[in-house]
Amino acid sequence: MYYNVNFFNQYNLFQNLGGWLESIASKVNGRNPKDIIEIINQKANIEWFLFRAYSGIYRLLSMEESARFCVQQFKMQKPSLSLNTERINFWSPVLVDMVIDFNPFLNSMRIMQDYFLKIIKKETSIFNVPRSFNAVMKNLNNYKFKEDIKREFNIYWKKSGSRIKQYRDLEQHYQGIIDHTFLQLNPEEKLVIYLPDNPQERSINKTSYYLKIDALSFFRKAYFDFNEFAVNIASIFGYKPKKLEQPFPIKYGEIIKGKERTILLTIEDPLKCTGIEIRQNKDGKIVTQFRDAVLLKVNRIANPEFLNIRKRVKNLEEIPSPVEIKIRGFKKTDNIEEYVLFRADGYCENCGKKSPHVDRNNKPYLELEYITPPHKGGLNSIYNIVALCQDCQLVLSLATNKEELRNKLKNHIKYVEEEIDKKTY
Repeated sequence: MYYNVNFFNQYNLFQNLGGWLESIASKVNGRNPKDIIEIINQKANIEWFLFRAYSGIYRLLSMEESARFCVQQFKMQKPSLSLNTERINFWSPVLVDMVIDFNPFLNSMRIMQDYFLKIIKKETSIFNVPRSFNAVMKNLNNYKFKEDIKREFNIYWKKSGSRIKQYRDLEQHYQGIIDHTFLQLNPEEKLVIYLPDNPQERSINKTSYYLKIDALSFFRKAYFDFNEFAVNIASIFGYKPKKLEQPFPIKYGEIIKGKERTILLTIEDPLKCTGIEIRQNKDGKIVTQFRDAVLLKVNRIANPEFLNIRKRVKNLEEIPSPVEIKIRGFKKTDNIEEYVLFRADGYCENCGKKSPHVDRNNKPYLELEYITPPHKGGLNSIYNIVALCQDCQLVLSLATNKEELRNKLKNHIKYVEEEIDKKTY
């Protein structure tokens, strides 16, 4: 199973499992085949767990982003609303899509519980234990786990673990949940979605929402509570924190002599678009090659004409001067415009896709955009002006996380220019 470790490392999640996997790798050498099989099985258990954990955090972050988008939708309508209240009822297609994700998230949480129990059983060699986390908690004292492990089980179960079990059949309450969704206005504008107090109750008329359990707050707490549980258990077993490393598949498939082909491409750094290519040569040998998409692009565009243009604009930084078109705008510097379009080479500098449109000269059409707008202090500079496709220009202008996206783009352009700097004029 494969997963994106960036989320785990960014939010400092399950880091002791990185140390656990490293320890497993060190145990293989010198062992007999039977022991090696057992060790590899435990590695597979941990990686399957991390796959499910990745599914959980991905859905959690997606739901939180949807909630922010709902608030953004409200803000667009806010100026014309009469808001003499603390909250208003709210509905949006985005809300419905988000609520439908509740059950897959909870399902990931329950699978995480059961699979981590399997990992604990294998580590402690205590196998006369049910497969279900919930079943274990009913008779925890009947099993021969050490007291410190039992203590962690109990702490987690009381925090949020038992509540995850209670929401097993949440789908039957979707209509009630949507009916108990509000746009809170004070003290902050926020989407609030209440979960039922008694989810085991099947009757809509008997289901209550008096406890005001906010769904997204509970989901975040439940996920991070389980992370704390897993980290504490791993610590009890003696595994120390270590950044998780990105796994990737190594199944090469059939080797066909006389044919050169790429078998596998893995992207390790999304910002720099660096990765590893595994290819088969014509003689049937498997070779591994480091690839850097930015470096490949620089080698393609850095001809003498391009480098001469860059000489004129590399150190140029100007405050954009206002210009009247139909509305007030800012004038970019001609040389910089020429250079940025040359640098883009017909490809959007954000998404990397080739422009689907052409201009009147039959050249790829891209929009020139400031990363930091002039009204926020942005300058006419090769580091601050980018060429974008129309889709990316809209995203960078309207997305709720546009500042985060602009910062990523700024770092990407900085990296591109650093690579171009390495070229001799």
